[in-house]
Amino acid sequence: KFQVLQTGIYKLNYSDLQSASVPTTTFSSDNIQLFGREKELLLHIVDSGDNSIDSGDYILFYTERNDGWLDSTLYPDPDKIANQKYSLYNDTIYYFFTWNNLTNNKRFAAETDTNFSTYTPTPFVIWNHEGVWGNVFS
Repeated sequence: KFQVLQTGIYKLNYSDLQSASVPTTTFSSDNIQLFGREKELLLHIVDSGDNSIDSGDYILFYTERNDGWLDSTLYPDPDKIANQKYSLYNDTIYYFFTWNNLTNNKRFAAETDTNFSTYTPTPFVIWNHEGVWGNVFS
């Protein structure tokens, strides 16, 4: 497990995993998972194409800092939370690195399509921690 204090894109490299005594030779990079805020995170893994984590390889992922997301479960009416942007208990949240025997874990898909003229443009999109809310001009 590791702590997160700020929202952002984080990078775990081979030496980080070695320092944490993660046995990187016992699993494939396809088997890696990260969990936080009660869900599996999407990962971008750079592993030289050999499905193992070696020197020079790394994992990129997006995490969110602790806010009132879990505190809201303590309220009969979650809309009455004092401040949704700050936790009443702790400014630190923990994320968890793990692996399994599956190869269908969550990953960012690399997009290689360059035929942009076939796409319909969207003038503006709002993003939140759950995903896209939608086009605000529709």
